[in-house]
Amino acid sequence: MTLLAIMVSMVLGIILAYTGVLPASWSETFSALPFYCLCVMLAVVGYGMGKDKEALRILLKSNLYTLLIPLGTVTGTLLGGFVAGTALNMAIRESMAVAGGFGWYTYSAVYLTEVCSPDLGAIAFLSNVFREVLAIFTIPPLVRITGMYPAVSVGGATTMDVTLPIIVKYAGSQAGIAAFIHGVIISAIVPVLLPVILG
Repeated sequence: MTLLAIMVSMVLGIILAYTGVLPASWSETFSALPFYCLCVMLAVVGYGMGKDKEALRILLKSNLYTLLIPLGTVTGTLLGGFVAGTALNMAIRESMAVAGGFGWYTYSAVYLTEVCSPDLGAIAFLSNVFREVLAIFTIPPLVRITGMYPAVSVGGATTMDVTLPIIVKYAGSQAGIAAFIHGVIISAIVPVLLPVILG
């Protein structure tokens, strides 16, 4: 339902822009909105992470191997972004920044639109939405074939929310703890990593 609402909103925005229904004077206001939305979004995420004392306790008590899963996710994802950028003749920094959303499409799309261009923001949005959808469908078979850790890695930032119930259902509660920790760490890395990648 959330995904549908996001897609409808995006299509509505495109229609409004092309039809010229809204006054031209609103354009400047709209161009400034993404930055403020981004700040509010990060504040809400930070508040949620800070308020969840149980999540912090689990994170501090987790073993080293669990904490290494995000490292594998970051390395594999950025390598994939590099390969994709090379194959598509795209600027490597931009292709790695698109990949560096790790499935967090609501953040990466807005950030890349603000910092780079609306085109790159749209690519980031679709790329990260596809990652989330792909994770939903591939986690069950991956758990059976490769075990829980690769299945957790596929979900990227979504393993702390959207894909968490799927991981728990198919891989068990222990995998759920690893997935939650993984999602929290990846979500914390994204806002720091994207500016670093883009220089």
